[in-house]
Amino acid sequence: MSNDRTPTVVKAVRAALLVSLAASTVAACGGGGGGGGSTPPSPILPPVLPPLAPLPPVSPPTLPPSSFETTEYFGSGFTSGNKSGLGQIHASSAYARGATGAGITVAVIDSNVDSTISELQGQISGSYDVITGRSATDLDADSHGTLVSSVIVARKNGAGVHGVAYEAKVLAIRADTAGSCQTTGEDEGCKFSDTTLVTAINYAVANGAKIINMSLGGDGNISARLKSAIVAATDAGVVFAISAGNEGAAPTSTDAAKGTSPTEPAIVAGDAAVRGRVIAVGAVGPNGTMPTYSNRAGSTASFYL
Repeated sequence: MSNDRTPTVVKAVRAALLVSLAASTVAACGGGGGGGGSTPPSPILPPVLPPLAPLPPVSPPTLPPSSFETTEYFGSGFTSGNKSGLGQIHASSAYARGATGAGITVAVIDSNVDSTISELQGQISGSYDVITGRSATDLDADSHGTLVSSVIVARKNGAGVHGVAYEAKVLAIRADTAGSCQTTGEDEGCKFSDTTLVTAINYAVANGAKIINMSLGGDGNISARLKSAIVAATDAGVVFAISAGNEGAAPTSTDAAKGTSPTEPAIVAGDAAVRGRVIAVGAVGPNGTMPTYSNRAGSTASFYL
């Protein structure tokens, strides 16, 4: 194997010079007899090199974070001492660096989303219901899917509070078990099965979602089937934001604290198989404190917000 370390460009120049020299030598030696003198050799000219590639454009200067801190950013409905979520996470610093969600599709796996409200008009890139043949009256009275989608992508239109990623789009995937959102009593609230969640995750990945939001959770251990779907999605580069759960309770004289770790499926955030691409998300109040009912980080502390 050659140990020649001569740069490629230099080699190319030398090769071109050798070709020119060979051509001029042939011209000088050729022609046979004849009465005239020999033809003088042609001058050896350096080869014409291709023009250098243009330099990349200089990025425009970033705007100061304060330019994004409008009334809509802080939320006109928040009183003194309280802040909107945008103010609490200092989202303006991200906006100043161009991180507004532009070009990103966020899949919201939840209950139904009402795309006709003013804050979501033009913000829903598509919708899909995992349950086929669902009744038109099977709606979530609490509008949880609509609320979650609004937190993410509500329009920046000068009214209320805009979404944290107001230039992103939501792919609304409905996955609640048919009829479960109408449940009342102690067990009220929308329910989600592993089957529908796996189908929803696979659909989100196949349709270009870069982030999957799942503001849901349950008791017990995460099933192997659901975990495999989440791992496969993270292998494809998808990032998950999953609710840590609302099962927390302070300790009492007779009972230990509850909710010291996230519920499933957020508990998978601490698993090495997901490569740090699952974030367990706790709750926070407008005054910046964490409510007692929110599940704590526990074993997912490195991947918990």
